[in-house]
Amino acid sequence: LGDPTDPLIDAALGELHLQRDEPALAYPRLEAAARAFPTSGFVRVQLAAAALRCGDVERAGRLLDAAAAMSGHDRFDSLTAVRAEWHAARGDHAEARERFEWMRFHHRVPAVRARYALWLAGREDYVAALTVLGEAIEYQPTLVSLRRQHVELLERWWGGLAVEGRRRWLTERYLRAWLADGA
Repeated sequence: LGDPTDPLIDAALGELHLQRDEPALAYPRLEAAARAFPTSGFVRVQLAAAALRCGDVERAGRLLDAAAAMSGHDRFDSLTAVRAEWHAARGDHAEARERFEWMRFHHRVPAVRARYALWLAGREDYVAALTVLGEAIEYQPTLVSLRRQHVELLERWWGGLAVEGRRRWLTERYLRAWLADGA
């Protein structure tokens, strides 16, 4: 890959590791890129995401604040997406939901929806989580990891329903479909 000390390679590999959900591998790469590009808000946001996913919530907050203070156009609203995760990690549920919902209605980024769905599932809001994840699959139907996550959440939700809950859900779901077909 050329010069192993090239900060562009560090930034690219850091982003690749983040996309592959390997934050511990992304962290040092993005640290090096951030040192080389001290005015890059995007690199700061990605470094904050790596820090956050490695459990360094306080540092992630400082990095997000630094990125917000930098000028530049954030076309994909990465700062908002990572800030939503940061609020979720801190237990600021109303702020997290507000930012995740804003991202949901302004962008079609499947990865953000997947993280939102995991957060919703962690709060045992499986119906909402499955809805959000279903949207992500609509936008990127060939992404196997989304389908795998969908099946895992569906199994957790279904497994947690008592028999009466399963019966009610099936009845409502299929009765609505049956009635919609003009029966």
